[in-house]
Amino acid sequence: MAISVSSEQFATSCENASTYPQNLSQCHGFEYKLKAYNDRLSLEKEKLFHDNKHAIFMWDLVDGAKAFSLSSEIESATRLKEHLNKNLLDPLCRFVFLKTLNSRERMCCTFEQLTYLLSYHQVMPLFLDFCFELRSRIEPISTTLFRQKDYIGKHYIEQGLDHLGRSGSRLQHAFNILGFDEEKSIGGSEYSWPLRHITVYHSFDVKLGRSFWIIIKGNDIMRKRITSSTGNQKANPSEINTPTGAFVASLRIHLLILEWCTNHWNDYIDSLYSKAREFSATVTHYPVTELARDIPTSLAHSSSEITRHSRRATDISQGTGHASSTMTGIFARLSSGLLRMTSGFSAHARSTTQQPLTGANFTQRPAHPEKKMRDVKLEDIFTFTKLQRLHKLSSTVKKASMNIEQNKRILALIRGKYKALVESSSFKSLFNVKSCEAELMDFLDQIRNLEGDLQNFETRLRTLLWKLEKDEGLFTGVLQYQSMQTGEFFSKSADNSAAKMKELTIKMHDIAARTEQETVAMGVITFFTLVFLPGTFVATFFSSNILKFDNSTDGEMGSWVLQIPALKLFLTMSLPLMFITLTAWWVLRRSAGRKYRTRAALEELPFVEKAEGTGGVTI
Repeated sequence: MAISVSSEQFATSCENASTYPQNLSQCHGFEYKLKAYNDRLSLEKEKLFHDNKHAIFMWDLVDGAKAFSLSSEIESATRLKEHLNKNLLDPLCRFVFLKTLNSRERMCCTFEQLTYLLSYHQVMPLFLDFCFELRSRIEPISTTLFRQKDYIGKHYIEQGLDHLGRSGSRLQHAFNILGFDEEKSIGGSEYSWPLRHITVYHSFDVKLGRSFWIIIKGNDIMRKRITSSTGNQKANPSEINTPTGAFVASLRIHLLILEWCTNHWNDYIDSLYSKAREFSATVTHYPVTELARDIPTSLAHSSSEITRHSRRATDISQGTGHASSTMTGIFARLSSGLLRMTSGFSAHARSTTQQPLTGANFTQRPAHPEKKMRDVKLEDIFTFTKLQRLHKLSSTVKKASMNIEQNKRILALIRGKYKALVESSSFKSLFNVKSCEAELMDFLDQIRNLEGDLQNFETRLRTLLWKLEKDEGLFTGVLQYQSMQTGEFFSKSADNSAAKMKELTIKMHDIAARTEQETVAMGVITFFTLVFLPGTFVATFFSSNILKFDNSTDGEMGSWVLQIPALKLFLTMSLPLMFITLTAWWVLRRSAGRKYRTRAALEELPFVEKAEGTGGVTI
């Protein structure tokens, strides 16, 4: 049963466009849900609409016209109302092209324009689910949706708009798909593959054959394809002017749009394979085992360079060829050797034999590495940065596979809908299916072909993903093997250094024992020296001519005479010599302290080495 909605009711609905979708004349949704749609649309209008950018075009085929006509850019809600109301009847076919600034931006229209357009054409509220996705975002849209609301069943009360040429019985659905537009990079030599999306709404009047489309995309590619495809079609009763011809034409437009989601996938996957080959060649062809053997040699070479610089600084502070006592020299060389032993773990890489402890050969310079150092190092080839790039490439492949899977789902849903229409008794009662059965079957076959193409692309991506996961695992294994070789080197170095320290400790213990024995002997010598030194001094003084004794026996002490001139001569010679001796001791003590402080300061500086031919220090 059809109920004609008056023009006044329709005008009221359009005047209340700001309350969309609550203002729709034909809507069977729950009131609370319609209100939630309107509240969200009003609340997020600043995030969804770009008031300063307008890009709305209409491509119409009106009654009696022989070709489509393209409107000028509709920049305001007033211009939109004028264009929609300039004809009494709806066009036989109308395309509304909306744009977004790019795949991650808002729609180039105003809130008033969109709500009036949707109210005028009584678009189902479910279309707002797609509009809410068209907002400013960091990543492009990567999900797909399919919504439908048909009014062809007997349980629907058909609300026609006779004055606009609408019967009230219509098919309507909306969907979005993902794909690529071929774009040159900034340099112009390579192609970039940004993920794009297209949002489509379609309504078809089953009785009168009038079609309505809304196409939303970030560029003009789809608009150009549709205008080019339909621009050469001449309106005649056998094609667009009849419901059957209009239905077949809508199937062709569906194929034109759906085919876009299969474009350029082969080229994009080829670019992914090209990137993957770089990593695959690295992990499968490089001689990892051979390069790993050079890790200890490389580390030992680097460590020996640091030790060599430290030794040069120590040699400068000690000086060459100066004389010292045996005990002092031994302790100095032991201390220097201990310092160099703890500053680096390079002992196991030396090929020279151990030298005796005494003498200047206690610490030998390491010999040249047994292997010739390679220009390519394992740690330069297999880096964590490359592993991150490999992981990022795997994630990209997974996302691409997911996008294809979502496109396949949309194609399957569209194919399922039209297949169900063929079997629907309600649809058959309103539309002569047999008149276009061949075209409808061909349409379903074409969609199956598109699904097959997407399946092939997905198979390639899954194969690539499997290969990348294998390469990623092998790459991780190489990094672990590299860490294991490095750890083994430091473990051996630590063991070797511990053995050296143990040997050095034993030798220092022996030296300490011998020193203790010598200290005892020196203590005995010191004791007897202190005992006999006063007597020796007095005997020496008495044996001089300063005091003279006669052989008289007067008094207990005897008779003696002090020679004053001789005493003066003695003091004149002894006191200056004593002063010179003490001064020399003080000067030598200060000099030794200064050398010690200089040596300590140089040992704190990295890479101090002796300048050749000058005896100076170069930092």
